[in-house]
Amino acid sequence: MVISGNNATVISRETNVFHDAEVLAIVHRSKSKSSGLVSTVVWGWFGKNCAASDLEQRKLEELSKRYGTTVIIVEQYAEPLDMLRVLGNCLVVRQGKREHWSADNTAMHVVRSRRGIVFIDELELNVRNLCSGFSYCLTVLETIYVWYGCGSVASERKAALAYGHSLGENVVELQEGQDNGDEMFWMILGDDAFANADYWHWRPSAADITPRIWKVSQQTVQPVEFLKAIPTMVHLIDCVWEFFVIVGSEARAQRQNIRISLHVASELVKRVAWRRPYTPPIHVVVLPSQLPLDLKIHLRELDESSIIRRTSWERFSLRDPLMLPLGIHPELITYSGTSQSVPS
Repeated sequence: MVISGNNATVISRETNVFHDAEVLAIVHRSKSKSSGLVSTVVWGWFGKNCAASDLEQRKLEELSKRYGTTVIIVEQYAEPLDMLRVLGNCLVVRQGKREHWSADNTAMHVVRSRRGIVFIDELELNVRNLCSGFSYCLTVLETIYVWYGCGSVASERKAALAYGHSLGENVVELQEGQDNGDEMFWMILGDDAFANADYWHWRPSAADITPRIWKVSQQTVQPVEFLKAIPTMVHLIDCVWEFFVIVGSEARAQRQNIRISLHVASELVKRVAWRRPYTPPIHVVVLPSQLPLDLKIHLRELDESSIIRRTSWERFSLRDPLMLPLGIHPELITYSGTSQSVPS
C-alpha cells in the first residue's frame, strides 16, 4: 500500500516495484505449518526522497495495530531479507512518484544481485553510472536497450531481459565487447569513462561475489549488512578484487579506527590473495569526496549525490593536506573567513 498522509492506497499490480519518493506499507500474512497459527508482519518502507511526516508514521502504526503487530521501519537500501523473500526475491526501485512515472520516459536501470536477491534500481542517465560488472536497461524513445556487462551473472541477465520486456516490445540486447558499435546507445550515454575495471570479467566464474562490510568503532571491528551512518563512521569494504577504507566526513579525527581498518584490510588481503587472480589493492577514500566509479556501483547504498552536496568546509576540517577528499588538490582550496571552499 502507498501511504500518503492519512490515506492508504492498495497496489494491485507490480507489487515489487517501489518508488523512492513514496512511503509504503508491506503487509504479509502467513500460516505456520506446525501450529496452524496465522501471523502478520507489517513493514513500513521509506524511499530516500519521500516527504514523510508524522501523518505517515501514524498511519503505519494504525495499520500494524489493526493486524495485531508492530510496524517494522525499513529505509531504502536496507531492506531485510525476509521482506525481499516475500516480494519474490526481486525488488525494483524507480525514481520519483508512482503517478508521474512512465515507461516511455528516457531512463536507466541497473540490475544487480546480492545473496540471491535481484535489485533493479533506476539511476541518473549518465555513463558514469554504467559498470561492466552488471546488467542494464536503457530506455530511449521506443527502444529498450538491455546491456550485459562482461561481469554480469546469469540471474542479472535474465532479470534485465525480463524487465526490459516489461517496459516495451522493442528490446535490443547488447553484449559488452561485442556490440559496442550501437550509435544511439552510446550517443545517449556519452563517451566519458565508465566503471570498466579489468577484474569484472572474473565475476561470473568467482565462487563468492558478495561484498563484505565492517564498521570500525571504538577500536572494534564489527561486520554489518549495509553501510549506515556513513558521515560519522569508518568502514572497511571487501569488494572481492579491491578493498576500501571509507572515512566519513565527521570521522577524520578517528585516527586509531583508521589505522585498525588498514591493519585488518592488510590481514584480510593476505588471507584471500591465494584465492584471487591477483593480490587485491587497498584504497582509502576520505569523505566528502567523489567515489571511485567501480566502488560506487558495487554497493546500492553508496549514494554519491548525498556525499558531495557541499563545496565548503570549516578551515579546521581541511587542515591536513594528506587527508583531503578524493579529487581535491591543496591548490584548489580558497580561503574565506573561517571557512574553506573548492570550485564546484
